[in-house]
Amino acid sequence: NLEPSPTASALKAKLLQALDNLRHLQERDGDFAVDFGVKGGELNATDRAPQQVNYYTISDDVGMAADNVTAICDELAQVSPVEEATMYLGDRVNGALCPLNGEWRQLFTNSADGVFTKNSTRGAATAR
Repeated sequence: NLEPSPTASALKAKLLQALDNLRHLQERDGDFAVDFGVKGGELNATDRAPQQVNYYTISDDVGMAADNVTAICDELAQVSPVEEATMYLGDRVNGALCPLNGEWRQLFTNSADGVFTKNSTRGAATAR
């Protein structure tokens, strides 16, 4: 059953409200900039792992709001009807079975490699 529970629905509403608050604070205080690649800070120079976005570099208010979004996401993950959302992601044979297959919208990231510009051309992703 992939229908969300009442708890999940309540957490989703709480998450959307927290995201609106984060965006309001970013409009007030500014946004972060990520340049792509190792030189730009997107990837760690040693192991090429994605760098984590530090919202506190914008302001304490934005950092705390981002922490709140992350905490709600953690709560929501505990009640998700999908056990492994990324199962088959990028799998050439079974990719259509991935729960994330199809069009979806990223509302938040704390990973520098998850930041997209309006004219991004990363893989099959499109930014709108």
